Amino acid sequence: MSRTGKLARLPLPVQEQVNRRLQNNESSRPLLAWLNRLPEVRCLLAAQFNSEPITKQNLSRWRHGGFRDWLIHRQVTALANPGQAAAPSPDINQIIASLTARYYRAADACLAAYDRDGNLRLIRACCSDVIKLHRHQLQIRQLKVDQRLLALRERSRALK
Repeated sequence: MSRTGKLARLPLPVQEQVNRRLQNNESSRPLLAWLNRLPEVRCLLAAQFNSEPITKQNLSRWRHGGFRDWLIHRQVTALANPGQAAAPSPDINQIIASLTARYYRAADACLAAYDRDGNLRLIRACCSDVIKLHRHQLQIRQLKVDQRLLALRERSRALK
């Protein structure tokens, strides 16, 4: 799913600067003032958004969407290239939650397509994937339980 908002349409170098500023916890007021003054931003806003400036709401949506995707992308990249890890340590639960949310949005689109087109294969594929995802989550829970049990057994042996 591609993003279509004001910040999503910015040139990539500007998006990168916005993301880095958000990562550094810069508050919205100075960030928006800087952003709305950039000539390339003004040009984009004039051409596609009737010169309406980027607002705090636009920035908030980006923070919960595009910026979050950017952070996850950096974390995944750090996992794939450990020698080049510049991102903070990845939180695998956050990555899984984000991927799961994306999948459910795609499955929702699949259901809408089914309602519209009656294509039963789409809904079967979505259901199958949801079941696999659920099974995987159950396996992760079971693994955690098994790890705790093993740790308790080891402690018990050490005390004897």
